[in-house]
Amino acid sequence: MNIEKLENLRETNDLKKTELADILNLQRSSYGNYELGKRECSHEMLKKIANHFGVTTDYLLDNENIEYKKNIPLSKDVQVVVDALNNVDRPTKLKIINTIKTAFPDAFINYPVGYKPGVGFIEKDGARLYFKEHSLFSAASDGSEISDDIIIQLANDLYEENN
Repeated sequence: MNIEKLENLRETNDLKKTELADILNLQRSSYGNYELGKRECSHEMLKKIANHFGVTTDYLLDNENIEYKKNIPLSKDVQVVVDALNNVDRPTKLKIINTIKTAFPDAFINYPVGYKPGVGFIEKDGARLYFKEHSLFSAASDGSEISDDIIIQLANDLYEENN
């Protein structure tokens, strides 16, 4: 994992190491070792970190260089739920989360980077990334660059075919 990117994500989102360790349900020393490069995180933890910051695991592994955005502040309703989860013990928290996932499974779908449910891909970087990762052929056989509008349409068509 690229430790500079990890540290930058945490700092950009105004989080202390202890706060991020709590969010990830880790001991502070375990998280600190990730940033120091003394410990590699598991695949599941890598996904958890990527999901929290809204980046891909490839970004964290330094396999891509897509820009990320600072976490959007939570709405008051969502913050109430987060606060409630922070006020209960871990077993109760897990029961609540599992209940929510069971009741609202569509809310927990991990959409591709740049994909908006009900809208699709609307920006070129996410569309190009999705098309490159999921297409069996290149967009232009002659090596020419495909326009942004075409690649967005191709990525949307490919996503609909796959889901």
